[in-house]
Amino acid sequence: MTALFTILLSVLMLLNTNADEKHTFYVAPNGDDANPGTEAEPFRTIQKAADEARAGTTILVRDGVYEESVVLRFSGAKD
Repeated sequence: MTALFTILLSVLMLLNTNADEKHTFYVAPNGDDANPGTEAEPFRTIQKAADEARAGTTILVRDGVYEESVVLRFSGAKD
């Protein structure tokens, strides 16, 4: 499931290369979940990005191994 989620996010990254910076979070194996999730200071886990995301948010996941279970608590709809 995590691998499928990572692939999905990678595809979204390719499709949305001009995403609004305030609605984009970055995740990297060397990141930290205390970071703001920016390109320069990415989150460490996909789960942290998923927890912060709301409708319209893009999550860009850098190459690496993410051994975690991800629970999506929000849909892509504003409500």
